[in-house]
Amino acid sequence: MQTPFALSPRRLYFLIFQTPPANYEKPEPPYCLLEFRFSGQHDCSRWEIDDYEAELFDFERRLREYLIEVDDYLRQVRNLAIDAEDYVDCQINNMLADLQ
Repeated sequence: MQTPFALSPRRLYFLIFQTPPANYEKPEPPYCLLEFRFSGQHDCSRWEIDDYEAELFDFERRLREYLIEVDDYLRQVRNLAIDAEDYVDCQINNMLADLQ
């Protein structure tokens, strides 16, 4: 008999293998920007600034994607818990009906 909360392969994957990203450290600013916060000036070329901004945007994108994955995972865990509770209630009701 299949239970109503049977684990789909996707649910099983998230329950077992969902781990945080291995390397989600904020990108380091280029050397030419290290003095900027003190002096307000830098000697970076445009490509260095563009490259750093691209790294920051990519970092933010990966964090947002991970947040979406975590939200999806939590939703699946909640649904699994609800399904398990419903299944247990059903089994209890069946056992009580058999006793009568």
